[in-house]
Amino acid sequence: MKPYRAFLLGVLVTVLAYTLFWAGTAYASTGCFPDTNGYWAESFICWLKEHGITAGYGDGTYKPDNSITRGEMAVMLQRASNVPPSIGEIRINAGPKSWDIEGTQPAPLTTYRYADYTGFTSSVGSTVNTFIMTPDFPSALYGRNLSVNGLEYCYTASTNAYITELAAFSLNETSGASVGPASTALLFADSTVRADAACRYYSFTPRAVNDNTILKLVASFFWGPSGAAVQVKLGRVTFYLQPTDTPVLAP
Repeated sequence: MKPYRAFLLGVLVTVLAYTLFWAGTAYASTGCFPDTNGYWAESFICWLKEHGITAGYGDGTYKPDNSITRGEMAVMLQRASNVPPSIGEIRINAGPKSWDIEGTQPAPLTTYRYADYTGFTSSVGSTVNTFIMTPDFPSALYGRNLSVNGLEYCYTASTNAYITELAAFSLNETSGASVGPASTALLFADSTVRADAACRYYSFTPRAVNDNTILKLVASFFWGPSGAAVQVKLGRVTFYLQPTDTPVLAP
């Protein structure tokens, strides 16, 4: 029975190695153990050490060709289950009811809220109105902060009420409400005039987020001379986030 058990244990080790490492991520050789320098699995072994899955032997070596016991395998599996993801996209949908009017706007506006969009009409033409969304989103997962790197938003505009600008910002609020523009970072801006219906995706340089971060999406519409009573429609917005290696700090 012992050879059979050893065979099963070998299969389990192989499966674990493929599960943990065959995602294609390369890790530089770091000399994390004195007896793994140049070893074919050195980068993977160093990944295990870096993420606290293994610490090697008490003498500081790893002994990469040694057999592994059931107990050691159980410890490694349990520790591996607690390693947060370092790759993969996280998508957060903000529903259309999250759209609202920003500040005090010129001309009386009427708001219509439905399941699939929020509509706005103006009673006066030749004016500009700005609409805003500040979505709820996770600032951290698995004890690690996230970063935002893109978004997709859906809208309907017309030749009489067309979009003139879309911009996204990251605000940092650490000392109470209204910390001021010095804590605001522009993520992207699109000033293309649009009079259509579409869902558009925008990617930008990843921006780290944390518990102090507020994401802000702003859309400006111009109501043409014949734009009175024309309805513009703003739909859902999907924010694209990704994990980082930055641990969450205590409040």
